Amino acid sequence: MASVDDVTHYLAKRVADVLYPGGPLLPCIVNTSVRIYPGWPVSGALQTDTEAGGAHVSVWPLPSERKVNCALGRPYQTLAKGKPTLQLRVTDSAITVSGVASSITNVQIHLNGKKFIFHFYTGTTAEQVVHILQLNLPHAFIMMSRVIIPVVNHLSITVTTAGTAVRELRRQIKDFQITVWAPTPQLRNAIGTEIDAALSELCHIDLGDGVPAQMFYARQFDSDAAENWYVYRRDLIFSVNYATTQTISAPEVTEIAVTVNSHNLRH
Repeated sequence: MASVDDVTHYLAKRVADVLYPGGPLLPCIVNTSVRIYPGWPVSGALQTDTEAGGAHVSVWPLPSERKVNCALGRPYQTLAKGKPTLQLRVTDSAITVSGVASSITNVQIHLNGKKFIFHFYTGTTAEQVVHILQLNLPHAFIMMSRVIIPVVNHLSITVTTAGTAVRELRRQIKDFQITVWAPTPQLRNAIGTEIDAALSELCHIDLGDGVPAQMFYARQFDSDAAENWYVYRRDLIFSVNYATTQTISAPEVTEIAVTVNSHNLRH
């Protein structure tokens, strides 16, 4: 789920990508050292760096926040389908098994008009699956770690595992302050202009929780003096609309049973 920390770290990383497009090991685009971080600066470190000609960029969440409406009923949405790590493959009348189940894995086998369903728990190995299939499939035997079925008219296998589903518990709009601390007005303007353009270009942002988030420019202002030493400061305020979410493990449906007039119908 996205949190205030997730947003501040996202903004700090985005600023770092702008000022250090080649990565932290290459020079900054303003030809001086710039420290970028979530949180508020430590005054001693800030004074030392600005007196040496460097700059800081801090990202700080402001107290202002307002709640916005979520979808009615707060439904779950599929975030990602599960990818089974336990694999079963059919070749003619043989079943080959490989891998180890990293989560609960469901296997549905259609054999000569009959259906066989198996549930394998996390940690189940291919060797264990081969043994279970040999015991439960008619006339099956094991040959070279494969399950062999002597007479086959039809054989197919479906393998599924749990995916991930997410829902919004609430949604809020919160202001975040990106502050440039520089030793000269020229450096402040150079850094601030690059950050302003890059962040203002963004609208839909990815916070890694699988639900939409948006960012909008709000305002900015300059300040030219600190309490004990001169530092040139620019505050850029951006509003972020993001969700607090709940994520669950969601098994994939392999069969639906419906009762109509006391008769079971399966799909």
